[in-house]
Amino acid sequence: MIFAESWSVIFSPSENKEGALCLYMNSPEQVQLLRLFQRAAPQSFFLELARKHGCRFRDGIYTNAVVVWLMIWQRLHGPRSLEAAVQHLLQGGAGDLVSDCKRWTEDTVSAGTAAYCKARQKLPTLIAEEVMDRILQQLGAELQEGWVGLKRPIFVVDGSSLQLKHAPALVRKFSPGDNQHGENHWPIMRIVVFHDVWSGLALRPSWGAMYGDKAVSEQALAEQALERLPADAVGWATAILEFSHTRMQCIRVGVGGFCG
Repeated sequence: MIFAESWSVIFSPSENKEGALCLYMNSPEQVQLLRLFQRAAPQSFFLELARKHGCRFRDGIYTNAVVVWLMIWQRLHGPRSLEAAVQHLLQGGAGDLVSDCKRWTEDTVSAGTAAYCKARQKLPTLIAEEVMDRILQQLGAELQEGWVGLKRPIFVVDGSSLQLKHAPALVRKFSPGDNQHGENHWPIMRIVVFHDVWSGLALRPSWGAMYGDKAVSEQALAEQALERLPADAVGWATAILEFSHTRMQCIRVGVGGFCG
């Protein structure tokens, strides 16, 4: 694919400092990564989201900002366990994201994982999605220089599938499907994502079931993802997507064009 062939160019630290920043984000120095997160999604943004969606703003140990940060930290470092995330928090890993609640000031924050686990489960999906979109917008703005002569942003879209953990809730939502030997064991998720060709940033993906009565096609997921593209963007898809329908969807949402 063109995207894969361009990877070394896009992320070459010797050619541009922006590329170096993206490359650095894969193995970051933790303090700098935290500062980047705070700059992209400041505390005021979380307050704004809480008001927008009518959510109660938690001012305890695990605020929305702390929960989102710890979840990002977990994914970028292993992924790490809940215990590791809580220890990271207790060792100052969330910096000044932490609130001024009584347990912090009295140094009585528990090392148990129950509170963090519940806070993750209670994090509103809409807030998680908007925080992700905001981070991508801010990073995109910092990396917007692009190649000389490139007037519009170009995004590569492709689909794939993910094998999930076997759990009752996941099996109900993402059917494992079956074959000639019977029902499969692992739930399968279908996913479609747009990548910015210049920066390498992946936009928030769209996903759904790959098998069963809740199955969704790559074309349908691509249509959902189109809503998150910039208005002047050009999409670049693999041959697996049916272009006639996708082109019409581009016109409906105002995306600049689509090619394959």
